Amino acid sequence: MEKIRILGIAPYEAMKMQMIKLVEEFKEIDLIPFTGDLQEGLEIAQANFHGNFDMVISRGATADLLREELSIPVIGVEISTDDILHAMNLANASNKKVAIVSVADVSQRATQIASIIGCTLECYRIPSSQEATEILKKCKNYHAVLCDMFADKAARELGLNSFLITSSDSSVRNTFIKAIDLYKSMRTLKNENSLLRTLFISQIGKTIVFDSNKHVLLSSLEDMNSKIIDMLKPEIEDLSSISEKKLVRIRDGIIYSIRAKSILIDSNIYYAFFYTERKNAYQMEKPGIKFLATQEIESKYYSSLFFLAGTANLIKTKIEKTLSNNIPILIYGENGTGKESLAYYIYLNCNLKYNPFIHIDCSLINDKSWDYLMNHTTSPLSTLDQTLYLSNINKLDKKKISSLLSILRDINESNRNRIIFSSTTEKLISETDSLFLDVLNAVSIKTPELRSQKDSIPSLFNRLLSLLNMEFPHQLVGATNEALDIIKEYPWPNNFSQFKRFTKELIINSNEPIANAQTVKETIEKEKLALYVSDSEMNKPISLNQSLKSIEKEIAKKVLEEEGGNQSATAKRLQISRTTLWRMLTEQ
Repeated sequence: MEKIRILGIAPYEAMKMQMIKLVEEFKEIDLIPFTGDLQEGLEIAQANFHGNFDMVISRGATADLLREELSIPVIGVEISTDDILHAMNLANASNKKVAIVSVADVSQRATQIASIIGCTLECYRIPSSQEATEILKKCKNYHAVLCDMFADKAARELGLNSFLITSSDSSVRNTFIKAIDLYKSMRTLKNENSLLRTLFISQIGKTIVFDSNKHVLLSSLEDMNSKIIDMLKPEIEDLSSISEKKLVRIRDGIIYSIRAKSILIDSNIYYAFFYTERKNAYQMEKPGIKFLATQEIESKYYSSLFFLAGTANLIKTKIEKTLSNNIPILIYGENGTGKESLAYYIYLNCNLKYNPFIHIDCSLINDKSWDYLMNHTTSPLSTLDQTLYLSNINKLDKKKISSLLSILRDINESNRNRIIFSSTTEKLISETDSLFLDVLNAVSIKTPELRSQKDSIPSLFNRLLSLLNMEFPHQLVGATNEALDIIKEYPWPNNFSQFKRFTKELIINSNEPIANAQTVKETIEKEKLALYVSDSEMNKPISLNQSLKSIEKEIAKKVLEEEGGNQSATAKRLQISRTTLWRMLTEQ
């Protein structure tokens, strides 16, 4: 029997994993799944249209957009009663004022649930992206806002207590059943496009084809790359119906050799780009040096625990005083308190937001990278109007500190760059930090510890669960009140990084949809085992008046603490196996 070819466009990763798992129940379906929301999902669908798919399965606003642009049927995964109930449980909506903001009309089902759990509910249907933000602004006084993917990012950017309405297995399964029923009525309808087929014959390299509206019609890329598409679109303007040209472009250390051609068929014009790529030996990223785009930084910041916990609000007054000029800033604090996220926040709210952001991690710099940074003409330290973020300056030796400060002082005189540097310290500013502050006339901002935000921990836990449910097919709805009290009272010595690691571990360890106190205790015990020693113990010198095994154990403990409890990194640094490390740490 000929299989039904279905293109799956999931707006988030967990739904893609659900599709892969559940499609095994339907032997008549051949599913090709991708993850992509809205325009990204549309570009994936258009790029894969040559795959002779019978239909597309997606969800929410992405499904609506695909229906408008594609010529094959699009079936949307509906938001079910169970999906709404799941989100309300995560939001702890009982007896609270809650809003639902989505593309789909779910008011009838949501109202029934609200009456059962006793919450005050308002349902808003989003007609367009322009109106989404205005609707969400009306929800600032609500305890929680339940959103589909279309509204979730905007809600988080507005600082709302938002929870994504994810799809249950039954919702995805019902969509596959609908797809089979639809196929039975249209099995003779197959669309072919000979133009797009022949474009790929005997082509060397990669191909991207745009239609007359500059939308991607076809692509040989396995994963859609928005940087490549954005680079090629401006070249369309120079193409006429009879022209062909060759060009070379360099982006992010990659050299692109491109052949561009316009094709006119039956009054329709298409723009085809055939290209090969290779690394530019002089401009490629070096170890410890990373170039980040604004879109990438936004994605990282708005999904960070620093943002979800609202930590920026605790130090907002001090941050705002630095945004009006390019005064250098030292960010210091304990391990895992979100220093990198605070650097992102400063960048996203300053005058250089759309200019380059270069992250220089001083703990990862090797000799070649350092030479490139100090001496090469293309070094990020030799250009203007950018944000330089130097993390882990406490890892540099005195000689490198002196060289770096000399260059940064010269850069700072132009007042054209924003310099942000960070250091991990448990309590007071270190000698290295003070040197940077004095030489660069900088100001300091301390990132608060998670334990100082104790009252926000239960809400942060639920919001983190909402995000992680997009990664794990096995979903955790929440935790009992007793379990939440345990989570709230734990001191979290490694702060957000430890809290996120713990939550992921809890999802894996929990056999029930709601985590109980016992499972939380067991998972926290694993965290304690990874830390081993307290801060006061870490500051003590290792005594040599003990056995060699005891000395080795103390060294292993200190390295483990410096690596934030990461046993793999600790073993690699000590050049031993994880088994040997475990034996060293547990021997009495």
